[in-house]
Amino acid sequence: MERLQIPVLPSIVNAALITTIVSAGNAYTFNASRSLHALALDGRAPKFLRRLNKKGVPYMAVIVVMLLSCLAYLALGSSSAQVLDWILNFCTAATMFNWSVISLTWIRFNAALKAQGIDRHTFLPTVSKVQPYAGYWAFFWAFLFLWIQGYSVFVKGNWKVSTFIFNYGIIALASVIGIGWKIFKRTPFHKSKDVDLVSDLEFFDALTEHYRHEREAAPVTVKDKIMAKIF
Repeated sequence: MERLQIPVLPSIVNAALITTIVSAGNAYTFNASRSLHALALDGRAPKFLRRLNKKGVPYMAVIVVMLLSCLAYLALGSSSAQVLDWILNFCTAATMFNWSVISLTWIRFNAALKAQGIDRHTFLPTVSKVQPYAGYWAFFWAFLFLWIQGYSVFVKGNWKVSTFIFNYGIIALASVIGIGWKIFKRTPFHKSKDVDLVSDLEFFDALTEHYRHEREAAPVTVKDKIMAKIF
């Protein structure tokens, strides 16, 4: 930026970065708080997270999410680079774990369809052309990288407890939560032929119909598209 000899350019870049960070933080706070609230409504999170204010905002869930964001202040006690490494390692492991669960869920769903003699081409509103192979492909790589993404900590001379925890702690945490839920709630494991594929279909049918109407009502001309973006 100094070579371009544009004095105001660094300020513009900083403003863009701040705007992006605030926008991302706002989006993730919204998504995480609503997810916690939904889990609480479903009985899978503490009941106090169900509380809403007068405007319908799940304020307790928002507070919990905001408190978790205070982990960023770890940078005050350690080098910023070290904290950034911890956060990146944890987010990478969490993402791989998330994709492993998503792809495994689809594999089990597809197995249930087959076991119950249901054709997914007629059962689903849209069907991917690369399934079921994409499900197995995604699970293989996500599960593999979940375990090897932090391999460097096992190299001689690189062992650090903090690095190990941020690389593999999500596996232990999610396993404890999942197994604990199964034990205390005594929820059964279902065979493919016994999986419930009927309950709450009305909701998803209504959702599909809603988005179909939205697509049909979408602006076609360039002018209409611009006006839709603005207003």
